[in-house]
Amino acid sequence: MERVAEALTIQAISVKDERDANLFGRSAFNRYYYSVYLSTRQMVRIGHPEIKQFKHKELPDLLIGKVQERIQQEASKLKKRNILSDGQASQLVQSARQALSELANILREGYHIRVIADYEPTVIATVSNGHVILESKTSDAARQWGLRAQRCIGQIHRVWRQLGIST
Repeated sequence: MERVAEALTIQAISVKDERDANLFGRSAFNRYYYSVYLSTRQMVRIGHPEIKQFKHKELPDLLIGKVQERIQQEASKLKKRNILSDGQASQLVQSARQALSELANILREGYHIRVIADYEPTVIATVSNGHVILESKTSDAARQWGLRAQRCIGQIHRVWRQLGIST
């Protein structure tokens, strides 16, 4: 998805017609968001295979709700069995909480822009100084969503492995 978003961004920047730049630019933001959404959905499926539906608007709340709760529960279990110290359990939970919170914020931001791209045709994507801008978000900022999300997902996977939630 990110490669598609990059290609759409380049296309939006290179076209002469402002209407085409708007269309390609809107689609680029949409693809940047979907890249993060799909990566997050794949991650959640690993730790929570029982979850079958992933609604876009609800995914951030799922992360800081059910996913975070499971991490807390597993850390508590290992602490009670003296496998983890209080400090180790606390550190793992805090690390996951921070990553889940940031990932939820990325998804909220991306979803907000995606809704504008899809449903608010009066908000025009423009090209300025080699960047596509939609509302107040630049294509460079949207490009960073994926990198930021991958760091968060990696941190969550590390915590899950340490807690035995995943291998």
